[in-house]
Amino acid sequence: MHTLLKIIPFLLVSTIFNFCLAEDDKKIIEAMPVQLQVKPTKKHKVLVYSHASGFKHSSIPTGAKALRIMAEKTGLFQATFTIKPDEFTQKGLAKYDMIIFNNCTHVQKAFTEDSQRKAILRFIENGKAFVGFHSASDGGIPQWKEYTDMIGGCFAGHPWNAGGEWPFFVGDSNHPVNFAFKKNEFKFSDEIYQYKEYDRSKLRVLIGLDAVKSGKKR
Repeated sequence: MHTLLKIIPFLLVSTIFNFCLAEDDKKIIEAMPVQLQVKPTKKHKVLVYSHASGFKHSSIPTGAKALRIMAEKTGLFQATFTIKPDEFTQKGLAKYDMIIFNNCTHVQKAFTEDSQRKAILRFIENGKAFVGFHSASDGGIPQWKEYTDMIGGCFAGHPWNAGGEWPFFVGDSNHPVNFAFKKNEFKFSDEIYQYKEYDRSKLRVLIGLDAVKSGKKR
């Protein structure tokens, strides 16, 4: 009887956990595009790096899951997932078309070798793609300023906190990424960073936060 009483709570927790996972999957699948805005000329190979060397966001597994589902549903790219920096060499990156940093805080602590840093920056300089989720911008300076310059700034707080609904505008309606947006302005709930080492003149902003309409002081 005592054994049964111990097993029942475990089964309840396990059932609830699995239900939450299933609900997450359902929401991600429903959010996937039904129709592609632009059709790629080939199936791309993507390297997804998901190790946080600083603060670890709980959404990291969700980000990886979303990319896995997107790859499976669209068939447009093949994703390789890693939490190790080993593949980030000139030779290792040669087989990929894109790098995704999935909430990787303090990348300067993960990529300490000069050869690794050069391999990443040359990958981008040579015309290949880089995507950084959220806290991928929480790193670089002062040890790796070139990374901060590349990503456009470094985390300096988030006055627009998680749970708030913030106003955004489409900054470049001609870019294929923005073809899905039917309105030039919209609201969205997320945690939004402000940056240091930020220079707007060096960036092509596709979607921007309307800081004035948000009512928040930076």
